[in-house]
Amino acid sequence: MGNLKHRRLRGRVIAAAIRALNFVTSKLPLPLLRALGSAIGHFGWHVLGRYRARAMNNIAIAFPEWTVRQRRAAVRNMFHALGASMFELGWLVNLDPHTLRRTTEIHGAEHIEEGLAAGKGMLIFTGHCGNWEWLAATVSLLGHPLTSPVTAATGNGSPPPSHSSATR
Repeated sequence: MGNLKHRRLRGRVIAAAIRALNFVTSKLPLPLLRALGSAIGHFGWHVLGRYRARAMNNIAIAFPEWTVRQRRAAVRNMFHALGASMFELGWLVNLDPHTLRRTTEIHGAEHIEEGLAAGKGMLIFTGHCGNWEWLAATVSLLGHPLTSPVTAATGNGSPPPSHSSATR
């Protein structure tokens, strides 16, 4: 029982820290917060040895032909990108069509336009890497309806109920 109380408290503390971080990052200029996030990611690269080792093992499986130096560079860059993405989340409240054009390179949007113009729905799949929240905001700001299937964490080991979150 004590472990469950500890996990709940830890979850509340983490949620409060994320809300505070989002509040602060929403006020900062985007280039500055990306640099800060990348620096935090670099710090994480040094202090989160267990996660660094896991990433190194996984990338060795995915890219066995790479040298250790190439793998380390890729994983270090992933830590930097994760830090920057984490800070971008709070800033997304500032994203509007004008800012989107200024901050985001969009490739392949014509495929969405063509599919929707043909009266077909569109499924977009993305890996759980990079800032996919920014991707969702971009699709929505381009004027397309967007539904993201999500599941709620239950914390008790049972499968979470499925639900959908619509954005637009």
